[in-house]
Amino acid sequence: MTVEKNTQKIPHNVIMSNREKLSLTGVTDVGKFDSNVVVCYLSSGELVIKGENLRVDSVNTTTGDMEVNGKINALIYTEQTKTVGLISKIFK
Repeated sequence: MTVEKNTQKIPHNVIMSNREKLSLTGVTDVGKFDSNVVVCYLSSGELVIKGENLRVDSVNTTTGDMEVNGKINALIYTEQTKTVGLISKIFK
């Protein structure tokens, strides 16, 4: 199975309010998520959100919008690109 890489860079923005609400744009897919970690994919790599009592309240990979609530402790960017994320597997 061949996975095509998205070479087009989608603009990415982060808005955080009081370390409790995180609004993201430019999300292409979502990988693992639980109450301590949320992994989302951007056209430029991967974003790992670490915290406590995290929940993904909304995600729309068509528009690239995502909202995460809970106590946000860290945002970690990597240049790694995904192969196939969770949302892609579900809506295949």
